[in-house]
Amino acid sequence: MGKGEEQAISLAIERKDTLILDDAAAIKAAKALNVSHIRTTTIIFTALKKGILTKKQALSILNQLIENGYYIPTKDYAALISKFK
Repeated sequence: MGKGEEQAISLAIERKDTLILDDAAAIKAAKALNVSHIRTTTIIFTALKKGILTKKQALSILNQLIENGYYIPTKDYAALISKFK
């Protein structure tokens, strides 16, 4: 876990706020410190459920994240895609 994640967790504790995390080590630390957190993919699906994004837009965002280095194992990607249908 990097300094950025450490600082973000500290700030979330200070502000008693939810943190957006995708790094496994940061998520583990947040859980240990009882910091509320969500993943980027959760935000995408919430926007989809609320009608803020269309299925096409949500899929496009997910693919853009992956193209820019966001890591999702193949089986998890397949499971996410199935939720779009």
